[in-house]
Amino acid sequence: MNILDMTKKDFHSLPYCTDRKQLFDSVVLIPTSEVHNSGFKCFKFIGVVKEEAICVIGKGSDVLHIDGIGGRDVSGNFQEFVKRRSWRIDILPCGYLRLFCYGSKIVIDEIVLSDFEVWAV
Repeated sequence: MNILDMTKKDFHSLPYCTDRKQLFDSVVLIPTSEVHNSGFKCFKFIGVVKEEAICVIGKGSDVLHIDGIGGRDVSGNFQEFVKRRSWRIDILPCGYLRLFCYGSKIVIDEIVLSDFEVWAV
């Protein structure tokens, strides 16, 4: 279903992603009522391909790191300089946020824990 037509209920009925190496066009950020032991509330993350919500790619994270933690690239190596990207956030009609990087695909960390990492490739 197209993300512009989806309700909050539609997003919550999606299956969990089994392919941790899948590339996405964007990620929908959904605040949850779950509270992390840091005291901050957690996110649920939805992978989107061609404006279609595909699956839940993570939940239970209280922090989103764009371009990795402290400049760590997708391979786990620290970079002295992070390439400039055109990251953008907009708001869907249902009120959830969509994160995307103009002209790039998005890859996520294979292990989603307290910190959720995304990179543009």
